[in-house]
Amino acid sequence: MIEQILSLDAEGTWQFVLSNVERLQALESRDSPVMYAYPYGPDRFQKMFFYFYEEDEQCVKQGLINDLAFIGARVPMNFWARCGYLDHPSSATVMTSRDLIPEWDEESDAQHFTALFDVLDAGHVSLMTASMKTHRDQLEPECYVDQLKIDIIAKACRQNPTFRAAYIYA
Repeated sequence: MIEQILSLDAEGTWQFVLSNVERLQALESRDSPVMYAYPYGPDRFQKMFFYFYEEDEQCVKQGLINDLAFIGARVPMNFWARCGYLDHPSSATVMTSRDLIPEWDEESDAQHFTALFDVLDAGHVSLMTASMKTHRDQLEPECYVDQLKIDIIAKACRQNPTFRAAYIYA
């Protein structure tokens, strides 16, 4: 989805927003500035979209990436989950946000809310749960729920080969 968003021109981005308006509306908070004009009607919404796009195309695109490319709630990573992935040699060869998202201009607001992340497949996510299982006796009780969430993410990645997880650096 990131590559799709980045490849769109103004009209294509507008059509993309229209096709995802329900998903954007459902978000509790959003980075994309275009949706704030939605409640004022379709004409105002379209006018404000193109205004925002002309003003800072990079900000609009980064906002859409942040709002739509990462689904679900973030799962906090405890020490052992992080070590399971980051200490494995394969973590050095994964695709990262730097491979996908261009470096935005300094004047663009996009530069200030671009997240750094690694793109993980099911094997990488499974490294996290395996490490948590190995060190189960050292985990806090609340980490068991996070382990289940990570297991669900790994299962989803295995079931859909195009689905990826993001390890977002905070």
